Amino acid sequence: MHRIPANRPQFVSWAALKAQFGQGYGRMDDFRRAFIQTLRLVYGQYQSARFEISAKGMTLYHSLPPVPEA
Repeated sequence: MHRIPANRPQFVSWAALKAQFGQGYGRMDDFRRAFIQTLRLVYGQYQSARFEISAKGMTLYHSLPPVPEA
């Protein structure tokens, strides 16, 4: 997310997220529930991540890198 331009948030639809991460899910509702649960775990480790979840998908915003540069 640190590579997303600061002035250009990136929207990803639920259909695109499911195509990339949800091959084992038949129903979109099941995938969305599991994805959001996993996203909570990820956020616990990457708290500088900036994103929004909506009924249409996920918007990603420029964020600090998950690991600071050495």
